Amino acid sequence: MQQGEIAKRELEQAQVFLQVARDSHQRAEGTLNETKGRLDATTAAANAAEQPIRRVAFSPDSSRLATVGDFPSAQLWDAASGAALSSYAAGAGALVSVAYLSGSRFVTLAADGALVAWETNPSWTLAATIGGDNQPGLIADRVMSVDFSADGTQLLVAGGVPSRSGELAIFQVADGARSFHLPQAHDDVVHAARFSPDGRRIASGGADKYLRTFDIASMKPLRRFEGHTNYLLGVAWKGDGLEIASAGADATVKVWDADSADQKQSIGGFTRHVTAVEYRGATDEIVSTSGDKQVRVHNASNGGLARTIPSVPAWLHGLDVTASGEIIAAGSADGTVHVWNATNGQVLATIPAEINGGEKGAKP
Repeated sequence: MQQGEIAKRELEQAQVFLQVARDSHQRAEGTLNETKGRLDATTAAANAAEQPIRRVAFSPDSSRLATVGDFPSAQLWDAASGAALSSYAAGAGALVSVAYLSGSRFVTLAADGALVAWETNPSWTLAATIGGDNQPGLIADRVMSVDFSADGTQLLVAGGVPSRSGELAIFQVADGARSFHLPQAHDDVVHAARFSPDGRRIASGGADKYLRTFDIASMKPLRRFEGHTNYLLGVAWKGDGLEIASAGADATVKVWDADSADQKQSIGGFTRHVTAVEYRGATDEIVSTSGDKQVRVHNASNGGLARTIPSVPAWLHGLDVTASGEIIAAGSADGTVHVWNATNGQVLATIPAEINGGEKGAKP
């Protein structure tokens, strides 16, 4: 009887294990089919992306190589290293031929017969001047900061009269008309001002030690952020518009709630002025430059130091980070531009003050 009971229990357990195994097998088959479907889709996308190159052309000095094919853009490459230099979008269809006219000019022929000439190193021309001797009073005094709106139609100008006023103004790029003006936005010169990501607000910091926000439509102040003990030199919005980071001559970076003006983090560890600050793409990391010749990356959510970028020989001023957050560029007091990989701090380029030429853009 005991052996019979044991056998019965073992049979019941075996039936349970069998059902579990069947369920597991079914799930595995489902996962296999799903994975196979993704693999097939990826393979099809990869095959579709393999568009042939139809023509190649060396520049007269053989330093560059232009390529075109079954895609709507011409590519320019460094002939020695194979590094990509620039891309020239010619339209919506394929390009069937390319030829150099000179060292800085080439032409492309599209499948629809369109012939386009490209200048790889175009000259810069002055499009407009806002303020100055011909428009006295349009801008009160020195200009310390400028920022374009996301759509490029508006220009934010910040500055003011030292020890007297901090001015904010917005000009329409098309005709230079002033559409927003706060001559007394701050009690002293504004050193940094930025449009919010949605283009509805301005964040500005100045020599009066305050970070302030303003509503553009009504031209009314929104919040005053108190906490810095010296000039504000840099301002940055987080991509979602919920946070603002500020950099100060008090050797700190502060992170604020943009709506409540509450201070979320105060980040120290700098030995000189913090001259600029930027968020690193869509991440919580913020990048800063300092007079102590160091670029640092901090976590804005907890204030922790994520990494330091290799130091440079001179005081650092200007700073920018690519939209993807992958590359950092900074300008130093000796006229050098430094470029790093934002993820690991690797030096990508060092551009000295005396360099001339180079790719400045492209236009047909």
